[in-house]
Amino acid sequence: MTTAAECPLCGDTDVHPFNEYGPRCLAGDYHIVSGHVTNVWCGRCGAGWNRDMMGDAELSSFYGAYTKKVDAEDEDDLLFGAADAEVETLTASQARFLAEHVTASTGRMLDIGCGKGAFLKAFKAVRGGWRFAGIEPSREEVALARRDADLDVRQGMFGAVPLEREAFDVLTIMHVLEHVPRPLEAVRQMRDALKEGGLLFVEVPNTLDLNMFYDVLLFEHLFHFQPETLAWLLEREGFDIVAHQQATTYGAQRIVARKRANGAAESAWPRVRMADGRTAWQQLWRSMNELAEHGAARAADGRRVAVFGAGMTAATWLVYTALHDAKILGLFDESPWKIGRTLFDRPIHALSDIRTHAPDTVLLATMPNSQALVARKLAAICASGTEILGFGAGVSAR
Repeated sequence: MTTAAECPLCGDTDVHPFNEYGPRCLAGDYHIVSGHVTNVWCGRCGAGWNRDMMGDAELSSFYGAYTKKVDAEDEDDLLFGAADAEVETLTASQARFLAEHVTASTGRMLDIGCGKGAFLKAFKAVRGGWRFAGIEPSREEVALARRDADLDVRQGMFGAVPLEREAFDVLTIMHVLEHVPRPLEAVRQMRDALKEGGLLFVEVPNTLDLNMFYDVLLFEHLFHFQPETLAWLLEREGFDIVAHQQATTYGAQRIVARKRANGAAESAWPRVRMADGRTAWQQLWRSMNELAEHGAARAADGRRVAVFGAGMTAATWLVYTALHDAKILGLFDESPWKIGRTLFDRPIHALSDIRTHAPDTVLLATMPNSQALVARKLAAICASGTEILGFGAGVSAR
């Protein structure tokens, strides 16, 4: 483990606490690992980071054995809009956003942390004339990605895998920059790998967006970015911002930036909003813990308690709260690849079967912005008298 007392992005020592947890930690591949996390933030540039992060050898070992939730190639998360009809997958949403800013019919693209190659395949369906490469540390996921002969996928950690200089027209890095131990160095390496005028597509959690509250609860999230800090970093390191979507429906932020001809330049210091973000996060996490304690108490009294949702919200509850030891019926979800599996030994059932299981209480483990919509959906499905409880605005007990 290494300990960083000053900001790794700007070098300032105006460091403030955000949260601490351990020794039981949630990893984003839906596993429990041992460790301690001390997240802090910089009062000068707004960057957040874990002061006690894994070193290079530990990270290489961790990600070499890392895999996503399932071994199926078609695994993808569903994104729900304001209405049931507004549904698309995460990968399709990312590919659509980037395609809006890529006009060339041919070129060369590199995806850093490409996983099973889902994004590259999705973009290939839009821009079939392009050549596609990827870097991925997980041996298992590389094997799955290489089933597509059109993908040049290299196994290893970004920074350790050799890259040609100024060889790519587009470089993508989605939900990876928060995992790297030296993001400043990573941005410079990406700039060197892009042709002049090439595009960089970055997607990371927006630490200020409560729909991505678990950004600061994942063991391997080493850095945390408010939107102003991410834009400042890229501009300072030689990029011009083309588009910046600060808030997606699921709490991430997206930037498309173009490599500047004259390289790095001074950039105005960003407005820092992390103090207010920390207060809002603490309030949300407190309410989530209170709801989890309520559900655990109901289960201890013999009531049939179920959880709607088998994603990151449910995972954080099952790892960090009173629900960790509670006897619940299981979880209910609508994602086909989750149904029939387990999450920390709790069975995952189809939502359509929830009435058959006759829960007395259903806890809503969804993002805050979707809780009211899900509560209405459950009210139409569950038996009369079922207690439906959530922590989001517009959700009340029934």
